[in-house]
Amino acid sequence: MSRLLPLLLLLCAFAARAGDDLPAEHRIGSVLEGLSPDVLFVKEGRPGTVDLSHQPVWELYPRIDLPHSWKLEVGYVQQRLVQYLDWQVIAVGLHGDSGLLPARRIEEGLLVLTEMSTARQRRLLGWTLVPKFRGFEGSMVSQADWRVSWRGRTGPAFAAVEEMVFSRDGKHLGYVARRGARWFVVIDGRQWGPYEGAQWLTFSADGRHHAFCVRQQARWLVFMDGRPGAEFNQLGRPVFSPRGGHLAYRALDGSVWHVVRDGRPSGGYDDVGRPVWSPDGRHLAHTAGRTGEHFVVLDGKPGKSYTSVRQPLFSGGGRLAYVASNGGHVFMVVEGKEGKEWDEVGFPSFSPDGKNLAWRARRGGEWFLVIDGRPGPAFEMVGEPHFGPRPGQVAWLAQRELKPLVVVNGRPVSGRYDWIGRLRFSRDGRRIGFGAMK
Repeated sequence: MSRLLPLLLLLCAFAARAGDDLPAEHRIGSVLEGLSPDVLFVKEGRPGTVDLSHQPVWELYPRIDLPHSWKLEVGYVQQRLVQYLDWQVIAVGLHGDSGLLPARRIEEGLLVLTEMSTARQRRLLGWTLVPKFRGFEGSMVSQADWRVSWRGRTGPAFAAVEEMVFSRDGKHLGYVARRGARWFVVIDGRQWGPYEGAQWLTFSADGRHHAFCVRQQARWLVFMDGRPGAEFNQLGRPVFSPRGGHLAYRALDGSVWHVVRDGRPSGGYDDVGRPVWSPDGRHLAHTAGRTGEHFVVLDGKPGKSYTSVRQPLFSGGGRLAYVASNGGHVFMVVEGKEGKEWDEVGFPSFSPDGKNLAWRARRGGEWFLVIDGRPGPAFEMVGEPHFGPRPGQVAWLAQRELKPLVVVNGRPVSGRYDWIGRLRFSRDGRRIGFGAMK
């Protein structure tokens, strides 16, 4: 095992004085002393718990060498408590496989331990949480065939279940399944099919609508709420609007690409990007190209042409931003207005209230975080912006002299560490927490 490194959880508290953005750094102390990044929150021996007053250091993707025994203790996060569980072997649907997967039933669903492949061909393990929704049964399939059990009812047998999707409210369950060369879609116990192919089942945000793609006689079509749409040569994944139950998707008819919005195709382009809805569901944007030119299409109307454009982004208030380039320079376009040119520009990020826009940018060997068109201090590297709950409050990771540091509103606030993890603001914006290692 590699040299063990202590993990530290740090909490930076903002000064109480109004307008003072510089926090005083307070070290909480070591978290799970004796663990290395190779094993993360996997621990041998006696299980224990660690009560943390802030978010844990790492997102938990445990990895350990597979032992001869299944007696493992793997940590997972439940709210703010890191718990250790004893694993047991449960049959969880291994059609065509002679082995069993170790799993653990918990209140939230089923934790399943699965093997992971690595570049060094080491035999490693990872885990997956199968969530529990209102009657969803943890042991959901038999060993002989795939049978989905939900709300006390067991569905028909299939050779494989390829997709399983819950609505956000947990009231609806759908899945794509296969029996031989025939494909089926099952939603809340109702079965559609057989088809030559089926994929991309999705529910609307309120769970009242569903859509999926099927193939019949070598042509693809979208079913929405059980009603078939027009046939095309190829389809993209259907996307529901956040509100209103509107549906959009990419479609290829012959050699021409369209974007279909609520059943009506528009455009006629050489290529189109994934459609993006505004938060209120009233506007739809996507990238498109024709004869060497690329542009963003808003509600069916093409914008200015560029050498290249990236996927657009809506703010909560409906502002539209995207990255475009002409020649060797890149810039941000916000509401149709072009910003300053850079050598490289990252993806845009809006604040929760939609009033601020930030992105990473490079000129020469220096990186900046640009907020509302104004670049911050120069660093060797900068990370993605993290907006706080206060107006105009933003933090990001940066690198100086090959060491990471935390920057809040343009001012470095952390000490020098070898590694710094994800940044998280407190709800009132007076504190920011992060994991670090040195």
